[in-house]
Amino acid sequence: MEKRSLLAYEHYRESEQRFEYFILGLSVALVAYVAQSAKPERLGLSPYTLTLLSVLLIVASIIFGFTRIALMILAKRLNHDILHLGEKRGQLVPARGTSVLNRDSGEQLTPKQIEQELNEMVVARMRRYYPWRNWLLLAGFLGLLLAKVLGAYFRAM
Repeated sequence: MEKRSLLAYEHYRESEQRFEYFILGLSVALVAYVAQSAKPERLGLSPYTLTLLSVLLIVASIIFGFTRIALMILAKRLNHDILHLGEKRGQLVPARGTSVLNRDSGEQLTPKQIEQELNEMVVARMRRYYPWRNWLLLAGFLGLLLAKVLGAYFRAM
């Protein structure tokens, strides 16, 4: 019984991920198409302004989509780290004060190294470049969109 529920959950998770990627890819393709085919005009009560607002709404949904995928990945990484560190801690705590041999790597850990490993498990490590990439991608995307709109104003002068 337990194996069936795990298998069903894995199928659900895979389907959810594929759907997220599909919707996100479709949204990005739609924005790219509109950005390529729209002719910049002055803002006002016009179809172009409605198109621009619609594109901005889709861009906002893309941001939420990227954020959702990033959070799903983060949750899986944190779950893995918790499980891995729990297993590792379970092996190291009984070995306090003695040396221990890591059977997988052949590495010999001294009592000082064991204490250091246990202390590092408590400290959270942040990934710095992941959020920067997302914000720079957003800034670049919005910059391209703004440049397309401002083109109409500069040509009119």
